[in-house]
Amino acid sequence: MRGRRPVRDAYGVHSPNSRKRPPVRAVLLAALTALPLVLGGAAATASPGDGPRPGGHVPEADLVPGYPLPAKLPYQQGTPDQGAFPPGDSHDAAGRATRAVPEPRTPGAEYAARSSLIEYVPPGEQIREGEPKPKTPPCTLSTGPYQLFVERYLGLKEDGVQSKSDCKAIQEYQTKAGIYPDSGFAGPVTWKVMTLRWARAHPGELRGCPRRDSVVACLDLSRQIMWVMDGDKMIYQPVPLRSGKPRYETRTGWHDVYLRVRHEHSTLYDSPMPFSQYFDGGQALHGVYDDLYTGPGSHGCVNLRYEDAERLWNVLGEGDRVYVWGAKPNR
Repeated sequence: MRGRRPVRDAYGVHSPNSRKRPPVRAVLLAALTALPLVLGGAAATASPGDGPRPGGHVPEADLVPGYPLPAKLPYQQGTPDQGAFPPGDSHDAAGRATRAVPEPRTPGAEYAARSSLIEYVPPGEQIREGEPKPKTPPCTLSTGPYQLFVERYLGLKEDGVQSKSDCKAIQEYQTKAGIYPDSGFAGPVTWKVMTLRWARAHPGELRGCPRRDSVVACLDLSRQIMWVMDGDKMIYQPVPLRSGKPRYETRTGWHDVYLRVRHEHSTLYDSPMPFSQYFDGGQALHGVYDDLYTGPGSHGCVNLRYEDAERLWNVLGEGDRVYVWGAKPNR
C-alpha cells in the first residue's frame, strides 16, 4: 500500500513537512545562472516542440477575440469543472474522493461546440459586431506573445519581433489552417494549432514524460497537449487540453486514475463532466462542451474535447498512471 499523500486543496499542496527556504545568496546565484537561458541562450538548439517562450509587445491578458465568438449553446457556458470536492462530500484525508454522485446521463456529442479557431488580437485590431468581414484582413505589425515560437516553427529569423515578412508568412499559415482573422498576429490560437500539428507529426520527439512499462497518461501543461504511452508505444495520439487558470492550477507530478464516472455532474459548478477520470482530489480528465481554444483555463480539471474524452475513456482504466508537468504559458 502506498503511503499517504500530503493534504491538498483546490489551490495546491499543503504539507506540515515543508522544506526550509534556501539562503538569499543561493537564490540570487541560481537566478543569475538561469538568466542567459531566459534571455535566449537556448534558442539556437530548441525545436518547435520545446514549447513557447512567452513574451512579446502585447501581453496575452490584454488580447480580445479578433472576431465575434459564436453564440453559446446549452452546456457550452464557462469551464465546467469539479476543481475540488465541496465540504460534505465523501473524501479521505489526502483529498481523494471516495464516491461521486452522477446524474443519470450527461448531454451527448451533439451539444459539443466545434473549434472556431478565432485568434485573439490586440484591442483595436478586432473585427467588431456588424462590421464587414474582410476575406483577408490587413497585415498587423503588432508583436504577439508567441512571436518567437511561431518564427521558430515557420523557419523565420528568430528575433521575437514582428516584421512585414514575418506577418506575411504567419498570415499565409493562418489562412491555410482556417484561423481567423488571418492578420499575421502570433496569438494563442495560432500557437495551439501549430503545437498540436507539430506534436502529431513528430511523436518520437516529444519529451518530458518518464517512461514506464505500464500505461501512462502524459499531460504537458507547457504545450497544453496530452498523449498516452504504454511502454515505448504511443497508444493515444496528442490532443489539445485546457488546464487550470491562475489560482486553480492543475497539480503536477505523479497521480493515479482512482475513480471513473461516465456521466459525472459537477456539484460545485452545476455542470456536466462527461467521461470523468479523477486523478488527484477533485481534479479529473473530462470532456467539455465549449471551445477549448477560448477562455483563460479551467478550475483545475483537465478539459478535453468531448470526442477526445470519449476515446480516452476506452484507453485508460483505474490504477493507470498520470504524469503532469510544466506550466500553462502566459498565466
